Amino acid sequence: MEPIISPWIIYVVDILDKLSIFARLMLLILTAAFIMVGMVYIEYDGDEDVRELLHKMKWAAIISVAVIVFIPDKETMLTMLAAQYITPDNLQAVQGNVVEFVRQIAEAVKL
Repeated sequence: MEPIISPWIIYVVDILDKLSIFARLMLLILTAAFIMVGMVYIEYDGDEDVRELLHKMKWAAIISVAVIVFIPDKETMLTMLAAQYITPDNLQAVQGNVVEFVRQIAEAVKL
């Protein structure tokens, strides 16, 4: 019997959640480093090497923010996945037992 939801989808959801957590941590570290490097930049009167480092840090922060914004959290991804499988045909099949049907889908996704 083939599973309703591919295990690969659940694996990808978990990986994306970890990527989002990593991006949040990276943004926190970059913010602290940006402040420290900015102080060095001011002290050394605009050194070109420090300026280049600040530029790279700026792009790393932009990428981190993009990952945080565009990758939803794990709960949202699982809810979207469950919503994909709740169709009018499925609702008619359960004939009013919608709550039980949704619970079963949610349990299948969380495994």
